[in-house]
Amino acid sequence: VSPGLLARDPRDGDALMGLASALEARGELADAERRYREAARVEPGYWNTHNSLGNFLLQNGRAEGSVGPFTRVTELAPGNATGYNNLGAAQLMTGQLAGGAGSFEGSLGLDPGRAAYSNLGTVYFFRHEYDKALDMFSRAIGLAPEDHELWGNRGDVLWQIPDRRDAAVHDYEWAIRLGEQALEVNPNEVRSIAQLAFYRGRVGDAEQSARDMQRALELAPANAFV
Repeated sequence: VSPGLLARDPRDGDALMGLASALEARGELADAERRYREAARVEPGYWNTHNSLGNFLLQNGRAEGSVGPFTRVTELAPGNATGYNNLGAAQLMTGQLAGGAGSFEGSLGLDPGRAAYSNLGTVYFFRHEYDKALDMFSRAIGLAPEDHELWGNRGDVLWQIPDRRDAAVHDYEWAIRLGEQALEVNPNEVRSIAQLAFYRGRVGDAEQSARDMQRALELAPANAFV
């Protein structure tokens, strides 16, 4: 972001967000947060300034702090499914399952897409409402059958249902095939490697599971997901 943009108009929210993003990419998180907050302050009626601040906080392990900005997004742009989806993610990560379900249902009502079905399925899973979770993940798979994480998620649900372990193993095995295909495109995609370790552990391939997890840890030793 050119400093000239802000020099000409220090109240330009887009320029401030661009600067914040650049600072974040350089690892200057304190300065990045200050710029994201400044963007939301100078353009309080612009939903994307609040959304950018919320995303920054959520992605840097501060889910509780992201609830406020995402709530503001839903107020400013009630027809924006992404706002409800992001708010639901923040609520889910802070243990607000009822609130998360409501937000994901709002997102689903606006845009019945793969992410909305998957996220609502995750809420139902944590609430032990396995029949509803199974339906949501099946709908998501229908929209994105190439997504190995959806197959793995449905496998997680089936694993919890009595007498459905065989079906769960089938889903995990399919997730393994799709995960391997994803790694053919990007061999160092850490999330897929870590997911493959989990799938393989479920189907009993302990040795390959351990190798996958070791590889994921070597590639991203500080990654919380890994």
